[in-house]
Amino acid sequence: MCTLINQFASLDKVISILVKVVQSCHSQDFKQFNGKLCLILGQRYMEKTLYTKAYSYFLRGGDVSNSVISMKQVMKSGYHGERDLFVTRLCLEFLVRNYTKPPLAVEAALSVIEAFKDEKKLYEAPLLNFVRILCEAIKLEGDEKTFKMIVGAYK
Repeated sequence: MCTLINQFASLDKVISILVKVVQSCHSQDFKQFNGKLCLILGQRYMEKTLYTKAYSYFLRGGDVSNSVISMKQVMKSGYHGERDLFVTRLCLEFLVRNYTKPPLAVEAALSVIEAFKDEKKLYEAPLLNFVRILCEAIKLEGDEKTFKMIVGAYK
């Protein structure tokens, strides 16, 4: 593939075209290819140390581990006291993007949190506890009464 790219265009030009394809093709038939293209783009942006773009494309491709790796790099440029916001955002994005497949969404969100278990203060942050509660509520399949009880106990 690299030989073809070199013959016809620069790699950056090809990446630019792939970004446009991923952004504009939303049909159900193209979905499987869109995810694969997102992973290719994520890897390319990671290689270029463009971690914000990399995490976004890994997220779209459903790659939890590379999303976390990229997010850890993004977090280095933020305030230390706001690290939990970055992790929470990533968890919520996995939940929102996979809302039609709750077990997958919950597994991804909890995997993100688990990736930070070696950072005790961050791992035990109130926002991440809320994400855990939200995941439990999703597992209960939207039982509002139980969710209110869980949130009430959390307060």
